[in-house]
Amino acid sequence: MVAIRKSIDLILQNSTNELLTIESYNLIRGEWGPAGPPVRGDVIPKQGSKRWMSLSKAFTGVDGYLHLGSTKGYIKITWHVPLSGMQNLAVDVTVPDRLASLAPCYNTELADYPVVLVTLVPSLVGSPPDRGE
Repeated sequence: MVAIRKSIDLILQNSTNELLTIESYNLIRGEWGPAGPPVRGDVIPKQGSKRWMSLSKAFTGVDGYLHLGSTKGYIKITWHVPLSGMQNLAVDVTVPDRLASLAPCYNTELADYPVVLVTLVPSLVGSPPDRGE
């Protein structure tokens, strides 16, 4: 049995009223975990979530990306888990103007197996003014 050297659990919380559609994904280094890869065309429902795991059984880190579509534009999530030194763990989230992402939340208690929560929310920037004022 081959041991897992590094892994990352990526949890995407869609706290918007948008349906998010998986457009593309890839792992540059590593392989998808037991639940398997994302499925192109799958939907993350409004106020819903999805979880994916990517891992490495070799002496490498894990790098990948996920592209999602919405009526507001495209979302890109990239991750990098180095072979050593969790201080270089990186998750980057790019969203269109009318959406926002909260800073990724890391659980690194088990440094080789971090859990990352990415939360998408409606953006307050560019929203129409509140007519109640």
